[in-house]
Amino acid sequence: RDQVITEVKVLRGRSEKVPVVARDDAVACVERGQEGKVEVETRLGDRVVAPVAKGQKLGEIVARADGKELLAVDLVAKEGVERGNIFQILFRMIRDLFRAIFGKG
Repeated sequence: RDQVITEVKVLRGRSEKVPVVARDDAVACVERGQEGKVEVETRLGDRVVAPVAKGQKLGEIVARADGKELLAVDLVAKEGVERGNIFQILFRMIRDLFRAIFGKG
């Protein structure tokens, strides 16, 4: 539940990324020997626009077995991200432009 699953890029935010966690603990019962048949799908965008509220739903994890949904758990922002000020936004835009032109080096 409090374990960070991934991070999502934040556009126009004070922070450039927000950590993503599961809203609830995820437990599913499957028959012995069927564990390998469980498919887990993560539905999560690669970016979000600030502001982002703590606990805001950003996606979900879905577990299926034999085509049947076993469980779905919301993925939420672990912390809030405020909208960045104009200088932060402009700096990042210019930096990203130079990275695109000259490479990430």
